[in-house]
Amino acid sequence: MIERIYDRQSVTAVSRRFVKSTRPLVIGVGGIGTWVAIFFAMAGVEELILVDPDVVEIHNLNRLPFTLDAVGKPKVEVVKEFIKKIRPNCLVFTYQKRFEEVEQTLLIHDPSVVISTVDDLKTMNEVRKWCEKHKLLLIEANYDYRGDQNDWAFSIVKSSPSNINKLSRWDFEVGEGGYRVIPSYVVPAVLVASLVVHIALHPEFDLYSFIIPSTVIKDLIKQLIIKIA
Repeated sequence: MIERIYDRQSVTAVSRRFVKSTRPLVIGVGGIGTWVAIFFAMAGVEELILVDPDVVEIHNLNRLPFTLDAVGKPKVEVVKEFIKKIRPNCLVFTYQKRFEEVEQTLLIHDPSVVISTVDDLKTMNEVRKWCEKHKLLLIEANYDYRGDQNDWAFSIVKSSPSNINKLSRWDFEVGEGGYRVIPSYVVPAVLVASLVVHIALHPEFDLYSFIIPSTVIKDLIKQLIIKIA
């Protein structure tokens, strides 16, 4: 029955064999990371590893598909519960810990790709060093609000272990404790997450890096509207 879900997907460039063999490790299960995990599960991966020490807060719900009773529960467990409802065959491992506390344990899962969506600079750098040391594919994803343009900009970097130290760095100001809080809503989170999963499931993208300013997005939307009209 589950395989019937992918009847139409089987004729696309997203190979079912490749998807099934993909074991994503998602570090940071917030606005982007939650949707990344959900989209991977919907695409058909059979294993997922989620790492995040936090609980769901009321302000998270403006961009996540959860009900009010999720507030106060561990993010990793809420995402796992959601995924099990839509893809019961997907095996989800959860760690309600900081990455630094479980980085050695995570190696037992032998992840094929690491998705980092963390906003903590210290953890971000620890993840980079860890991926380089253990020769793991890394995709970093963020978005940022540009107040002067009243819009968002997006950053996604996919790298091989040999060039992790050469990644373009997302330039943002951090607040107390090296953490940043930005204005947000559901669309930027979903947009970045969907691109991350699409890139991760296309191995021909050996190195992929871009930062899209909001003005480019606006121009693309205008062009699409004109063409459709």
